[in-house]
Amino acid sequence: MKASFSLLQDWPSLQEFLQSLGLSKAHIKRHTAMNELKRKLYAKQSIELSLNLLNPKFIAPTFHGPEPKIISEDDRFIVIHKPANVHGHALNYLENDNVLSWLRSIGLGNVLEVANHTHERGLLYRLDFATSGVLVYVKNQSTWQNLRDNFQEQAHLKRYLAVVDKTPSAQGKLSAWFDLSGKKVKAHERHRAGTIEGSLTLKVLREDEHGCVLVIDLVHGHRHQIRSHLALLGSPIRGDQLYGGAPDERLYLHAYCYKIFNELEAYDPDLGFGLNFLDLHSYL
Repeated sequence: MKASFSLLQDWPSLQEFLQSLGLSKAHIKRHTAMNELKRKLYAKQSIELSLNLLNPKFIAPTFHGPEPKIISEDDRFIVIHKPANVHGHALNYLENDNVLSWLRSIGLGNVLEVANHTHERGLLYRLDFATSGVLVYVKNQSTWQNLRDNFQEQAHLKRYLAVVDKTPSAQGKLSAWFDLSGKKVKAHERHRAGTIEGSLTLKVLREDEHGCVLVIDLVHGHRHQIRSHLALLGSPIRGDQLYGGAPDERLYLHAYCYKIFNELEAYDPDLGFGLNFLDLHSYL
């Protein structure tokens, strides 16, 4: 999508015109070819510019994906249920089916100024596109800064549920070393050059003919950490074809509970797994 401009005066270059709109040089160069930036502009000339270029700090107000919902809200936090297959945030203005666009679409655009130098804004942490569960938005800049600066110490509990088709080869407190450099994160039993350690606590919560439900408490929070670690243990998550899981309608990984020490306890009972397990919450 683009916006049209009719110029009132000559400009020595497109870059100078764009800078007159308050756009930074770095942002302009990310979104415009160098040969275009040198182009001279003339009065009464019409030009079209991308909305991604023109809206570097704005979040689109439209949302058409599976609807998130607010679990709870107070003067500091909005606790959100993020459905599977919804992005938490966008990388540019035209990516609009994400949690932040949803917040704006329901009239909460006023809270989106927190950490507006980041793509995530006030989101305290990230969840994978395919992962469902509890996602916390911080409404206050100072609270967000404090929690982000000390998240590893402040996050008292980060609990996930996963469904696998095979019992893991090990349970308890487990460590692995992760190569985060590629699209697919590689997990290793022992340290290798270029890897970073990650730990979790794993136990079998329920097991029957429908599958095996695992409860996983994260110590660290690396990208795809749970997914790659379970694959290393011989138990890829159902629906996680990237890591060898059986095909299914979704990735069966759910962020169930986050406890932020002295600040917040938030959990999301909306598992959305669609399996015939008994009520899991009495076991948690």
